[in-house]
Amino acid sequence: MMKLPVNRLSSASFLVFVLISVGLALNWQNVAFTWAVVADRNEPFGFIDKKGKMVIDLRKMNQYKASNCFFHSISDGSSLVFTQLGDTDNNGFLKNKYMFLNLNGAFMGIDRTFERAHDFSEGLAAVDLMNREPWSSSSSSSSSLDDPRQVNDDWCFIDKSGAVKFGSFGEVNDFSEGLAGVRKKNSCYWQFVDKNGSKAISGPFTAVGPFSQGRAAVCVNEKWGLIDRAGKIIVEPKYEKQIQPFHENFAAVEVPSAKRLDYLNADGEIVLSVDRTPALNRKIIRRNPEKGGGFALVKGPYTADYELSTINCDVSEGLVVIERNGKYGYADLVGRTVITPRFDYCWPFSEGRGRVFQQGLAKGSKGSFGYVDRVGNEIVPCKLDEASDFSDGCAVVTQHNSDRCEYVDYSGRNVFGKTYRRATSFHEGFALVGQPSMDLF
Repeated sequence: MMKLPVNRLSSASFLVFVLISVGLALNWQNVAFTWAVVADRNEPFGFIDKKGKMVIDLRKMNQYKASNCFFHSISDGSSLVFTQLGDTDNNGFLKNKYMFLNLNGAFMGIDRTFERAHDFSEGLAAVDLMNREPWSSSSSSSSSLDDPRQVNDDWCFIDKSGAVKFGSFGEVNDFSEGLAGVRKKNSCYWQFVDKNGSKAISGPFTAVGPFSQGRAAVCVNEKWGLIDRAGKIIVEPKYEKQIQPFHENFAAVEVPSAKRLDYLNADGEIVLSVDRTPALNRKIIRRNPEKGGGFALVKGPYTADYELSTINCDVSEGLVVIERNGKYGYADLVGRTVITPRFDYCWPFSEGRGRVFQQGLAKGSKGSFGYVDRVGNEIVPCKLDEASDFSDGCAVVTQHNSDRCEYVDYSGRNVFGKTYRRATSFHEGFALVGQPSMDLF
C-alpha cells in the first residue's frame, strides 16, 4: 500500500514526528498517515464523508490519556489506532499499544488494546498478544533471519467485538478471499487457514502472498510460483521475485535478469512483457532535504521512509506503465504505446487519471506532480508539490509552496473549498483530515 503525502511540518512538530517514527519503523510498516501533535484547537480533526462533512469529530476524543495517536484509514468499517500508554509496572515508561475506532466514534473498549495489530479485513483482524518491554522492537520485523522458527510472536484473529476467534501463530497475513496465510510457531512453513482457523492449504511454503482472483503467490526454495484455492500448483516456483496480486485478470512479476516485467493470466501464461529497469536500479521518488524538503528522483534500492512508491507495475484500467530511455508512459494490454514515455515517473491509472512526476529542471529544484488523462493530456499540469491517486472522485494534493492539503476533482478544482493541515485519501467513503491539538487528551 502507497504512503500518502505528508506536508512539511514545523520544527517542533517535525521533531515529534521523527521520534515517533523511529519507534514505529520496526514494528508497523503499514501506517497510512502520521499525526504530529500541535497546539491548534480550532483546526478540524476527524473523519469526513464524501460531501466534506465531519462525521467523526476526534477533537472530542477523551477516552485515553495518551501522548500521541496515529490513525489508519477506515478499513472494513473501523480505523486502526496506534497510541502510547503509561505502563506503571515498568517505571512509568510509555508502551506501544494498538486499538480500533468504530464508525460511531467509539473505541472497541479500554481493555481491548494490543501489542500490534493489522487492519480489519473480511470481518477479522490479526492482533499480536505478546507482552513486550516498552520500546522493544518486534522480532518479526527482521525478515533476514536464517531460521524463521525464531520469529515467534503471538498472533491471533479477533472479530469486531474484540473476541479472539482462533490462533496463536508466529506470523500471519490478512484475510483475502476467505483465506489467510499463517505460520505456526516453531515452524518454517506457511499454510492457509479459513475463517474458522481450520487448515485449508498446506505445503513447503517459506512465504506466501494474499489470494486475489483465485490465485496466490507461494515461495518454495526461494523461488515464487502460483497456486489456486484448492492448493493446486498453477505456476511451478521459478521466479526470483514475488508474483504480485492479480489486477484486472493479470499478475505482474519482475524478471531482473532480463530487465522486464511479465504479465501472467490466471493459467500462469505470459500474455505481455514490457521492458523495465530492475527494482534495485530503477529511479524512486522520496523526500530530499537538499531540495527544500520536496520530492526528488534518486536511485534505489529502497532506503527511505518517505519513498512514495516502487510498485507501479499493476494493470489498471487496461493500461500498464512502460519505460523507455529512463522515461515513463503507458501502454495497453497488447503492448501498444498509448502515452509516449516522457515523464520521470508515473503510477497506474486511477479513476481515469494517471499520476505523473517531473523532476525539477533547475539545479536544486524539487520535482512536481500532475495528472494525465487516457490520451496523455496533462489535465492537471505538473505543478503540485505533493499528490495522491484518485479515490472516490477526488485526490489529496498540495499546491506549489503551500503547507496545506486540499481535495481536488478530476479537473484539479478544490472540491470542498477548504484546505487542511493534513488529509488522507478517501477509503470506504471516509477520509481523515486535520490533526489533534496538544490539549486534546
